[in-house]
Amino acid sequence: MPMLAESARQLSAMLIVAALLLAGLVLGKDVLIPLATATIIAFMLSPIVRWLAAHSIPEGMAVAGVMTLGLAAAIALALLLSSEVLTLTAKLNDYRFNIAAKVHQVASFGRGDGVIKRASESIDRISEIIAREVKPDEIDAIASDGKKKEPVVIASKAPENGPIATMQNAVEPLTKAGLTLLFTLFLLLQFEDLRDRIVRVLGTDNLSETTSAMSDAGARLSRLFLAQGIMNAAYGIVVGIGLAIAGIPGALLWGLLAGLMRFVPFVGSIIAAVPPIMLAAGVAPGWGLVVFTAAFFAIGELAMGQFVEPHVLGHRVGLSPFAMIAATAMWTLVWGPMGLLLAAPLTMCLVVVGRYVPSLSFITVLLGDEDPLTPQQIVYQRLLAGDELGVVDELEEAAEELSIAKVTDEIVLPALALAAVDVRAERVEPDKVREIRETMALAAELFIDAPTQGEKNGDTSLDRVAVVGARGELDLAAAKYLALVIRARCGRPASSVGRSSGLTALADIIGQGTQSPPHAIVIVSTGGVSQRQMRLMARRVEQHLPDTRVMILGTDSVELDLRALSPGMSTPAASAKVMKVPNAASLFALLRTNVAQASPEIAAAPVN
Repeated sequence: MPMLAESARQLSAMLIVAALLLAGLVLGKDVLIPLATATIIAFMLSPIVRWLAAHSIPEGMAVAGVMTLGLAAAIALALLLSSEVLTLTAKLNDYRFNIAAKVHQVASFGRGDGVIKRASESIDRISEIIAREVKPDEIDAIASDGKKKEPVVIASKAPENGPIATMQNAVEPLTKAGLTLLFTLFLLLQFEDLRDRIVRVLGTDNLSETTSAMSDAGARLSRLFLAQGIMNAAYGIVVGIGLAIAGIPGALLWGLLAGLMRFVPFVGSIIAAVPPIMLAAGVAPGWGLVVFTAAFFAIGELAMGQFVEPHVLGHRVGLSPFAMIAATAMWTLVWGPMGLLLAAPLTMCLVVVGRYVPSLSFITVLLGDEDPLTPQQIVYQRLLAGDELGVVDELEEAAEELSIAKVTDEIVLPALALAAVDVRAERVEPDKVREIRETMALAAELFIDAPTQGEKNGDTSLDRVAVVGARGELDLAAAKYLALVIRARCGRPASSVGRSSGLTALADIIGQGTQSPPHAIVIVSTGGVSQRQMRLMARRVEQHLPDTRVMILGTDSVELDLRALSPGMSTPAASAKVMKVPNAASLFALLRTNVAQASPEIAAAPVN
């Protein structure tokens, strides 16, 4: 109960914080929207300011020059757009006949005995039946009188907009534009001061790493936003030129709209394409210009999404598709149309900061495009689910880039080691552990299916290898997998003791007699086996099978004093029969040689 109460308190605190944060975003949007816009613009312009400062231009002059040029470009663009809007508005009346003709053509599909007409009539009949059941008195009154009395609505006429109302409507956007300009100016002038203050807030216990993290995050966001801004501006210029050549009025306006809407993921280009397509329907009498405009936007979006963006941005965007959709919906709900434009940049800022600030790392996990689980975690998850085909798919995908030795060392054995940690913590039931072993055995047989040349020819002269699990079901699974790999990749007849582990498995091997003992015994552990137990197993082999080499492979870095394994033997050759192998790659290198002549030097050699 105390744990439940503590969880309830934590959940309540999180919900309260989330509610306060959401309320602050809604109530303070008049200030927060200009601040967020200024932050993104500052990230875009800061690389230019730093470049000018690096070329012996004072920082204040660099900021003033960049801001002046940017403001002049914005004013010129606003004047051009105003002219475009006025010209386009004056011409709209000339397009009404072409638009009416196309609407007439589309509406003709629903006339006569067509599918649309029948569907419409069916919906009308269903609606009438539902209305008769819900409001029978009203339907009967209409049927008897032939008409229905409409309620009288008294509406007051809104006063016409006067000079004061016009000024009020103009003051708000001008105020936001002024705030944005002011915020951008001070963000560029006091960039380092603000960075130091953020570092102070995050903590000064590890000042060097925190400062480096903030600098890296700022530089990454600056490069990202600058590259995306240039790319979207180039896209808008291409769209404007293409529409102007096609004869679409207001090409400059639609080019700017296309460039801005490129910041909106998935639906931005579609929204930007709708007005030009509708305008194309009014410019030309036929459908050719409409089809051309739609195809132009479709090809442009395909080229940007599949070729230009991956080449320019690569994987630096760092947002998953779900994050894009969720962020767009949330910011649009909170801040309206400006939230739609700012959604992706703001979410990118949160994801990048989450990579450097540990307390915000959950944002990167939830919204980033990095794999949520490592390959070994994915394999362990598939093992828990009993999905041997999923395990095989993951191993085969890894084997396309890695050797079988690296797949073993980096994925298979670490996945079983993760399972061993949960078993020791009693988070996995015994029945589930047995299921994991059986799933791993089936996956290993499907993944490693190539017999060796020695097996094909029945060659018994090769050194035989026995693989023994140190303790428990998971070590048995590792032993089964290693035996299959040794047979298929090392050219050695190998087998695993599948029913028992540890000293019991060694007793089974010893009990088979000494007429044909294995040339080598590999003892594998996925974790949790003590040095004393490993030493006891190696000593048991030395006592009963003195000519058999022992190779110990452990994922938990069991440190063995090999000199203590054979206290009764004085010759170095005897103790050299026991070898601690650092990884599976070294083990396979040893087994590809003559087992009797294998040495630690061979194990230490690099293996692909």
